Parts: sequence; structure tokens; C-alpha cells
Amino acid sequence: MEWSLTKIAAGLAGASVLFVVYLYLAALHRQRFLFLWTLAWSAYLARYLIFPWMPHSHGLSLLPVVYATLALAGSYLLLCGARDFLGRPLPWRWLWFLLATYAWTFISALARLPFELCTLPCAWTLAFTYALSGWELWRAERLEKAGRWLAAAGLGLWSLAQVTYPFIINRPLYSQYGYIISTGLEVWTAIGLLIVFFQHSRRELLEAQAVLTGSEERLRLAMHNMPLLLYAFDEKGRLVVWNRECARVTGFAAREMLGGDDAVKKLFPQAEARAAALAAWDAPDADFRQRELETTCADGSRKLIAWSNISKAVPIPGWAAWGVGVDLSERKRARQALEQLAAGVAHNFNNVLMAVMGNLQATGPLLAQSGEKGRQAAELVANALKSAAAGREVGARLSAYVGGGAGRQGDLTPLELSPVVQAALDLARTGWSHLGLARVEFRVRLKPGTRVYARRGELMEVFLNLIKNALEAMPQGGVLTMTQEEREQDVLITFSDTGPGMDMQTRQRAFDPFFSTKGAAVRGLGLSSSLGILHSLGGDLQVDDKPGPGATFLVRLRRAEEAEPQAQARLPLAAAGRGGGRVLLVEDEALVALGLQAMLAQEGYSVRWADSLREARLALGRETPEVLLCDMMLPDGAGWELAADLSLDREGRPLTSLVVLTGWSADCGGQGGAELESLAEAVLHKPVEREPLLKAIAQAMASAAARQALPKTGSGS
Repeated sequence: MEWSLTKIAAGLAGASVLFVVYLYLAALHRQRFLFLWTLAWSAYLARYLIFPWMPHSHGLSLLPVVYATLALAGSYLLLCGARDFLGRPLPWRWLWFLLATYAWTFISALARLPFELCTLPCAWTLAFTYALSGWELWRAERLEKAGRWLAAAGLGLWSLAQVTYPFIINRPLYSQYGYIISTGLEVWTAIGLLIVFFQHSRRELLEAQAVLTGSEERLRLAMHNMPLLLYAFDEKGRLVVWNRECARVTGFAAREMLGGDDAVKKLFPQAEARAAALAAWDAPDADFRQRELETTCADGSRKLIAWSNISKAVPIPGWAAWGVGVDLSERKRARQALEQLAAGVAHNFNNVLMAVMGNLQATGPLLAQSGEKGRQAAELVANALKSAAAGREVGARLSAYVGGGAGRQGDLTPLELSPVVQAALDLARTGWSHLGLARVEFRVRLKPGTRVYARRGELMEVFLNLIKNALEAMPQGGVLTMTQEEREQDVLITFSDTGPGMDMQTRQRAFDPFFSTKGAAVRGLGLSSSLGILHSLGGDLQVDDKPGPGATFLVRLRRAEEAEPQAQARLPLAAAGRGGGRVLLVEDEALVALGLQAMLAQEGYSVRWADSLREARLALGRETPEVLLCDMMLPDGAGWELAADLSLDREGRPLTSLVVLTGWSADCGGQGGAELESLAEAVLHKPVEREPLLKAIAQAMASAAARQALPKTGSGS
């Protein structure tokens, strides 16, 4: 048989192009069915190389075996690819039928049977395999009709050609057109499979886009309606995201904020606040969390919002800066209400204690003069006074913690830090041996001589709470390290343990009252009370938020100078002698007034009592006392207002010394503020003990005596 080189070249070219196309698609999409089809076309390509020598190849008797191997492998790979493409299991059982056909071809070739008899089973097996592949695609209704009809028709015609192949291979017509027809059917089938694949891929892409669009819409709705403020800026600094919570909290609707370049100006109209906000958002390392900023709302009111920027940690294309915010206004109002409640409770409690202590302190000296039984009664009164003093500390703690401000710092004294820490460690070793102290190493790295403003007992309590927490975190032993660092006007003391550490939720709630990870039996007040104490000392307590094992607490205290500066210049005082002089006592609580009046009268002072501003002004109009001892809060006004009614000397200084009594803590009862500090000779916090009271009155008397020696200029108005 004469074979045209042109026909052979055309067949090889077609098979080569199909192989390259399928190989590219398989490498691009990495789908198993594409790899199977690629292997099928590689088998057909190899088959074309030996196809011209197949008929009457008596010298090459094994060529039919090689041809059958390539043809059967190609057909089976086409069938496997079609089933895998449709998501069906591979036809492993069909492989045994193909192996049986291959065995027949091999045996018949060895027996040198006629070519037709040798290839007939192989051709019909191929025909059935192609027909089965076409049927699989035809009945796949989820595929588009055009593609599956084209591929199924190509496989069907190819199957028909394989059925007739043994009978027409030696006919002249086949010699002229058979090779071209066979190549055309393979190309037809390959193109049909490609169309099926691309149509299916397009359908999957559209479905994926629909799912993505739905997901984006759900995400957009979630972000728009979530109970957190969500914002985002583009590269030009324009606001592109402003969700419903932002509009609810600030009052600025999205249409007012989006797209414009004045969004930040609306939220922070003050230049200084706006500059601080822009500096935070525009910084190279701009990520920050829970930065509390006073934000101006549409109605002009201000709300405290904790803003977070997480653009660097979670970058989103199109959003140059984005983050969330939490409205703290309700929390702030609740805290303020709690502060006011606690301040009122502490004030009333202090007044009650003042009445008890004042009367007991006035009774004690009288009983001591009444013989043995009187002295015993005086001892009982002293015990009662000690209990009342302990109650005073309870009120001070309540005011200091809930007030959250500087606390009562007027009675702070410079303390050396190292001895207090060492005393706390010694006390811990004595009282908490059951916590495995023998297995804990204490590393104290404090600078000797460093002094801070504090009250020793309260500072000791803070250190003991931190030490106990560290010991409970290391039941199997570990290391507790205490270090010191000086920062400008502060001293930073670090307590670091090697325990398991705290997760983010525990860190965030570490200072909440009654929060504990140690079970319901533990009150969970150690860290919250320590925070309140440090606030009352003008300091702070923080927990380091670094991830990993171990917990680190940072105690900040005010560093004490070598010489404590005086709050204001005062006249030189004489020795604090007692007795003599007139005192106008202004106090609306009768029981408190009786106790104070008795104590002062015992020291020889002449005491006149007024229970309101009106009565006090009338008394000041009748005479000029040396000392005005006045409660801060009275039924008809603030006691410090009486300073305007005092007579003045030639240099404009009052002839009467003002001593203020208050049941409020320093940060809860701030009426008068800095003006009160400048006008008053002393500010005493209820309940005040006898000695501090008498000392303050004696000093005020000495100051008044020095001023009254000069001629009067009249009274202030």
C-alpha cells in the first residue's frame, strides 16, 4: 500500500497539536481528567508513528501488538477522563476486558494469524469503549447541549469507524481517505471535549461569581449592621466605609461622610485633637488598638470612642487605613454614676465616723480624769477610736478606687522603695509557705535609695497582691523578677513571673472587680483593689500585653524628690502652741459639730457653731474669728464661698485663717479645686483624728495672729 507523506504529516501534526494543547491545559488547571486526556492523545500520537507500516507488515509481526497497546490505552484513558470529568468513579472493571483483548492480539500476532482476525477484537473493543465514553457525555444533562452533543457525536462516529475498520482496511477507498477520516474524527472528538470543558469551566466560573457576589453582599450587610463602628480611608484620605453603627453613634450619616475630604474635620473640629488623630492614622506603623479619643458628634456633643486601626496587620486592597471603634460613652456614664454613688456613700460614711470619732475623742480626756474606772473607760474609748480609724480607711479605699483619679494625696509621704518590697517578700515567705515558696526564685533588682510618694501600708498591700498572684501562677516553681526603671517624674517597678501567662480575654478583664480564673471561691478583688490604691497614690497598674508564657505587671509611682516642694507660700509659723483664740465652726451635721466643739473647747478655744452659710455670714458680720473651720458642703452652698466674706489686711490677705473639713475624697468632691487649695490654710478629710485637727487649728491661729497685728482694710466682697 502506498502511503502519502502529506497524509502522514497531516495526521502527525494534528495529533501533536492536540497533545500540546491538552498538556498546556493540564499544567494550567491541574485537573486529573485533563492529565488523563493528555495521556490519551500522547498514546494516539505514538500510534500515528507506526500506523503507515501496519497493513501486510509480515516482517514486523509485533507491530499489531504495539498498535493495539497504544490504541487500547488511549481509548481507556479517554473513558477514564470522561468519567472523572463528570465526577464518577473510574471504570476499573473495564480494564480487565481491555487486558483480555490485548492478550488475544498478542497471541494472534505470535501465531501469525491473518491481519483482519488479529485486529478484529481490538477494533470492536475500541468501538465499544468510544461508544461508552460518548454515552457518558450524552447523558450528562448538567452539561450544555452543544458541547456534549458535539463530543458524543465525534465519539460515536469514531466508534462506527472502528467497527468497520477490519473490513475496509484493504479496500482502495480506505487507502485514499481512511487515514484522513481517522485523523478528522480524532480532532473532532478532541475539539468536542475542549468545548465541553470550556463550557463547564465557564458555568463553574459564573456559579463561583454568584456565590462570591452573595458572600460579598452578606459580608457587606454584616459589616454595615454589626454593633461596632467600622471605617476605612482610601489612598487620598477620603472616607470610603462608614457603617450604620458609626452613623448611630456620631449622628453623621454615610452620605455626609463618604467621598469627602472633611470627615476627620467633622469628627475632630479642634485643631489639636484633629492633628493627634491624623498623626496616629498617617504614621508609618499606624496600627493601634483601643485608643480613646473624644469624638465630636453631629449635634455638637462629645463621645468617648476607643478607635483601633489594624490596616498593617490585616491589609485590604483599596483601603489605605481601616479599623473599628467602640463607643465607651455608656460605660463612662455608668462609671461616673458609680463614682457619684460611691462618693456619696463614702461622704456619708465619713460624716458618721467623724461624729463617732469626734465625740469619743472629746470623751476620752474627761474619762481619764475620773479615777481608775474612768481610765478603764478611756481605754475602751481608745479601742473604739481604733475601730473607727479602720472604718475611715474603708471609706478612703472606696473613694480612691471608684473615683479613679489622683485620690487623697495630701497625706502621702516619701518612702524608700527597696525596704517596702523586701518587707512584702518577708511577709510572703512567712504567710504563704503553702504556695511552694521553696521552689520559687526571687530576683530583686531595685536601686537602693529610690523614694516614691506613697502610704506604706497601702503600697505593701499592692506588692503582696502581685507577689501572691505570681506564686499562684507557678505552683511547680519558677522565677519572680522585680526590676526598677526611672522615667522622668515616675518610677516603674516590674513584676515578671515565669508562669503560663494570660490569654487576651484574661488580660482585658484582669482589673475587673470579682473577676478571677481561680474558681468561684476566690473573690477576684486583689488586682482591682491594687489598681484603686495606686490611683489614689497618683500612680497606675498595667499588665504587659506581650504574647507568650509568663505575666508581667507594671507598677508606676511618683518619684519623691529630695526636698518636697511646698504647695504655696505661707507666713512663718510660730510653734504650734494650743489654747486661746476664737473659732467659727460651720458644720451642718449636729453630731459632728458637737464632737468638734467639745475637742476644741478642751484646748481652751472659744467655739461658735453655725449650721449653714447664712448663719456663718451673720456670725462673720458680728465678729472676726481667728479661724474659720468650715465643712465643704453645706445645705445652702459650698463652704469655700465664705472666703469672700473674710476681712482682709492691708496686703489683701484674710485676717481669718480658713480650715476646710470635707467628707469627700480629693477627686470626688472637687468644688473649689485649685482655688480652695490657695485659700485654705489646711484641708482635712473626715474623719480626722484629734492630733492632726488640733495641729491644723494651732497653725491657723498662729497665721491669723500674725495677720491681725496689721490694720484692717475692710472686708472682701
